Amino acid sequence: MNLLSAALEYRNAGLSVIPARANKAPGIKWELYQKRLPTDTEIQGWFENDEWKNLGLVCGTVSGGLEVLDFDLAGAMFADWKAFVDDEAPGLLDRLPQELSPSGGRHFFYRFIKPAGNTKLATKNIDGKPKCGIETRGEGGFIVCAPSPNYTLQSGLITTIPTISENERETLWAAARMLSEFAAPAAPEPALPPRQRAPGDVSPMEDFNARANVADLLSAAGWRDAGTRGQWHNFTRPGKPSGISGGIIGDGNDRCFFVFTSNAPPFEPSKGYSPFAVFAALHHHGDYSATAKALFRSGFGSRTKTTTQEPPPPSADDDYMPEPPADYLDDGPCPTSAPRNWTIEDATDILSAPPERPEELIKGVVFRGGKMYLSAPSKARKTFWQMSLAVHIAAGLPWFGHEVTRGKILYINFELNRWSFFNRLNAITNVLHVNLEPGFFSVLHLRGQKANIEEIEAFLLSTNFSVIIFDPLYKMLGTRNENAAGEMGDLFNRIEAIASRTNATVVVAHHFAKGNASEKAAIDRGSGSGVSARDGDALVILTPHESDDCFTMEMVLRDFPPQDQQVLRWRYPLFEVDGSLDPERLKQQNTAAIPITDGDIFECVPEAGASRETIIAAIMKLTGRGQNAAATSIRRALNDGLLHEVRTKRQEKRDLILLHKSLK
Repeated sequence: MNLLSAALEYRNAGLSVIPARANKAPGIKWELYQKRLPTDTEIQGWFENDEWKNLGLVCGTVSGGLEVLDFDLAGAMFADWKAFVDDEAPGLLDRLPQELSPSGGRHFFYRFIKPAGNTKLATKNIDGKPKCGIETRGEGGFIVCAPSPNYTLQSGLITTIPTISENERETLWAAARMLSEFAAPAAPEPALPPRQRAPGDVSPMEDFNARANVADLLSAAGWRDAGTRGQWHNFTRPGKPSGISGGIIGDGNDRCFFVFTSNAPPFEPSKGYSPFAVFAALHHHGDYSATAKALFRSGFGSRTKTTTQEPPPPSADDDYMPEPPADYLDDGPCPTSAPRNWTIEDATDILSAPPERPEELIKGVVFRGGKMYLSAPSKARKTFWQMSLAVHIAAGLPWFGHEVTRGKILYINFELNRWSFFNRLNAITNVLHVNLEPGFFSVLHLRGQKANIEEIEAFLLSTNFSVIIFDPLYKMLGTRNENAAGEMGDLFNRIEAIASRTNATVVVAHHFAKGNASEKAAIDRGSGSGVSARDGDALVILTPHESDDCFTMEMVLRDFPPQDQQVLRWRYPLFEVDGSLDPERLKQQNTAAIPITDGDIFECVPEAGASRETIIAAIMKLTGRGQNAAATSIRRALNDGLLHEVRTKRQEKRDLILLHKSLK
């Protein structure tokens, strides 16, 4: 077959073809043919007069998602790669067209629904220098192919390139990455100027790397042991039924975890992670400083005490929490890993190629993959509200006048026993005349189980739901202080990570602070630090109406125009819109009659103590009472021995006085 005939056949099979030079470079300006297929006239003009001796395929979306595995170095890594793939996925390679290149290398052709750019998969050390042994040609790339001179098709037809699954592609890529001969790492550059450490000083990073077991960290995050192969201890990522997604290599303090797939967030492929870096990626979003601080507080790292150095005094206006020394905040825990994979985009690129608009889960309210927070008083039937929302979406029913996109629900129940949950769900589906289809409403019962958000996040990464409902929020706090913005910020960062990585809309219920809600702005009615009010993409507030069993529903929306307030009337087991009532007529409350309890005070005092001013402000926010009432309650707590003062001497400044809970 000559080049002209082949080019026309390939184009008719959905492949973009171009002429190539003898040195394998494109023979023409080919940007246009990354967007469309060439015409008959263009192909004939290129190949009829034998001006061009080589035929090239443009890879990527234009050719139906074409990717080509390219083995260089005369195919030096091919035999080991093929043996691995044949073991993991028997018959896969038999389906892929394969050709031999003039240098003795090989090409394997396949299509994939989301082709990546050109990617180096494996290197081989030759004379102490890394040389690329296996790479891919994908989006933005092209490759010379048969019947170009000295390119020989070994099996299959280029006109019938199959589309392979995500797991099959992952097997091909993992096999290549496992063969990579990683260069010996150089010492990382310190992020901060090092101080002269006293003998015996150990940073949290060093201590954790020496003591932690990477396999245990991965297992806790849902990775499964896939056995050993050569020098690798391999693992399967969450969500993949079988196969190899990453592996641990090395011994002792030199061990590193490498990921072989691009589909295993938060890890990045072909980058090494020490135990410290694995922990940082799984639990602190790759923030090494935050990881070092957390580990230091957990007992990792040690510093020789001296009699001349005192910890820096905190501000009297801030809660005090001891921090590790600055030089303990090492980064670069594994020299081949990068802390972030950030990309700076030019605004003109965004405007010229706008991102795809997300799917609206609830029309005019929230996108899929967003965060929806419900804020309401205690005993306001928040669980009924959330279960009703879940049933409407699972069945595709309009919700308070808003169209919904039908989707699968995961309801994480921390509070109700199984019978109570069944009873409420049964009542709601009966009133709505809904027969739920299998797979559209799933429940995870965690009542009575100590499940923290870190475990839940790792568990959910392998799921596929449109909506994940956490009921209620306070059950996920663990040891976090609801009034500490930093601690609540960490919790909501994890909730956001779940939404982003699963593309599920996360729904969370939160209770009001004490006091008269009608006197506060809607966004400020929730209890605690106020982070939740600013974090959500859709904040739904239910405020008691002056009419019995009625609530005004108000929405604060990030991505959509404001919605009119509605009055919802409670009629078991559902809320119904009552258009006859004025949403502005909220229930009034005499906050002066509400006492500030010992429990309120304890809730506002962090474990590390805080200044009197900080605690007064927290009590005012929690209870809705004034400054005098809050100050009086603190004096009472001090007199009763519930709180005590800790005084710290400071040079040239007033003594620092923090209030702490008394142990009784």
